[in-house]
Amino acid sequence: MDAQEYFQHGVDKFGKSKQIEAIEDLNQAIMMNPKNDDAFYFRGMAKTMLKKHREAIEDFTQAIKLNPRNIRSFHNRGIARYKLKDYEGAREDFTEEIKLNPKEATSFYYRGVAKRKLSYYQGAIEDLTQAIKLNPEYEDAYNNRGLIKFHLKNYKEALADFNKAVQYSPKNGLNFYYRGRAKAELQDWRGAIDDYTETIKINPQYVSAFYHIGKAKYKLGDYEGTIEAYTQAIQTNRKDKKSFYFRAKAKLKMADYRGSGKDYIQYIKRRFLTFLSFIIHYLHK
Repeated sequence: MDAQEYFQHGVDKFGKSKQIEAIEDLNQAIMMNPKNDDAFYFRGMAKTMLKKHREAIEDFTQAIKLNPRNIRSFHNRGIARYKLKDYEGAREDFTEEIKLNPKEATSFYYRGVAKRKLSYYQGAIEDLTQAIKLNPEYEDAYNNRGLIKFHLKNYKEALADFNKAVQYSPKNGLNFYYRGRAKAELQDWRGAIDDYTETIKINPQYVSAFYHIGKAKYKLGDYEGTIEAYTQAIQTNRKDKKSFYFRAKAKLKMADYRGSGKDYIQYIKRRFLTFLSFIIHYLHK
């Protein structure tokens, strides 16, 4: 076979999720024609699928050297860098991608989330807003913009973004959870409980939702409901020390002194074990 045939076989195998075989064919294609930027791109993609992100970055970089307008390589090198927590490198790649194509919503979205990781919050909001302008139903963009606004304590605007995220993706339990958190900050305790409950319907193992139901019910003076919520959190995750602490507080309100004392002991025990684990890890560095 010639270089083009190896290349086509490699692309076909990549499309069939046969990544190792795809890399073998693309290796041959590159050996026979080292100036084919698409061969480096697809080999980088195959390595990405195998989570070999550093090797993938090398291939995307070579593809860009051969073709500085290879938009796909900038995009996927940015994603690979993001996964390796090189957020500045990711931001730079998405910026280059945007220069080549300023009409792609995902480019602004990924640059926005990279800026969020770098704590460039205003710039992140601007990018996510642009992503939403280009794609008004971009659920992830609403979600991430909401998370930034929540972090900045702008809870009303965060709630508006989470409302949109729920509207466009009602099967994503995290959208309900984050909306519940925003409602709780606005002291809409019942609304928060409703959202946390929806989260649990979608993901029954999401401990944080039980935990925050407990907090909301405590604020409403529903101490029995508080105990029930924290009990469910503990049943889902026995290591959840905070739930023992807050269940103890609720039991104290109900004058269950023995039960409260037992929970405080469990809380202290788990805090000690966490501290002990930290010391052991530190000593074995």
